Amino acid sequence: MHRVTDASTVTMTYANVGIQYFDYERGDNCMKLKRKKIFKYIEWSIVVVLIIYACIMIFPQIFFDKDINYQNFTVHYNGEIDNKNVFSILDEVHNSIQKLDSYGNGLKVDVFICNNFNLYRIFAPSSPDSFAINTPVGNKIIYAKVDLKNDMVYTNKGNTSSFSKTLVHEITHTIFRKEFGAIQTWFSPFINTRVDILGITLVPKWKSEGYAEYIAKHSSFDIDEGISLFVNNKNIDSESYRYFTYRLYMTYLLDVKDETIEEIVQNKYNLENLRKEIIKAINENMLIIKE
Repeated sequence: MHRVTDASTVTMTYANVGIQYFDYERGDNCMKLKRKKIFKYIEWSIVVVLIIYACIMIFPQIFFDKDINYQNFTVHYNGEIDNKNVFSILDEVHNSIQKLDSYGNGLKVDVFICNNFNLYRIFAPSSPDSFAINTPVGNKIIYAKVDLKNDMVYTNKGNTSSFSKTLVHEITHTIFRKEFGAIQTWFSPFINTRVDILGITLVPKWKSEGYAEYIAKHSSFDIDEGISLFVNNKNIDSESYRYFTYRLYMTYLLDVKDETIEEIVQNKYNLENLRKEIIKAINENMLIIKE
């Protein structure tokens, strides 16, 4: 038995197939358009967040309602602070760094005291356990928590150090950045030997941190224990001990070898050979570390 299909039925069938095909294509296009809109929305959201965060880092003073201007410093804070001690601490810091050229040329420093670990996390999301951060944009140093009466700074883990000494340390970083270039010093935390790229000398961490420790004349690691570990060639997993060794390198080069900081930045050193020289200098009482 043969089934008869008239022309109108065939035409309708092909038309339905065409409509169905068109609907599939249109649906696929709609999905692509929706995905494109979502990605565009995400991209713009990221841009807006980055712009807002950049504004926060450039203008952190919007989070602080009070300030004190003294010498080269502006101290921003909330609530109440010990005004009497802040001036004596800033005098001490000023005396420690006034011999450095950039500071002597009128460098202005903004110091922000959060005294609130949640607020500090906004400024230091990648290092919330630190004492302070030194922002690359402007001369801004932001502290987690400060006790001016006792000249102490704190991390959210309860670690302590000297406020005045850490401020000297951070200002030295600012001066170092101005003297030797932001690009040259930007990668310091990530390299431990001199690197030359396209004619630009990148300064290693031991030089930038060692110089800051040297100028501050302060180490969070115990000096006697640090020297004992160094002389006996023992390494421990401690960031404060590493900073202490950086201070030894710089103290030896500046005070014993009588090199300038400009020469040290440009020169290449074999750290193992330098270590042997320093151990010899310590044993011969040529190198002495004091607070």
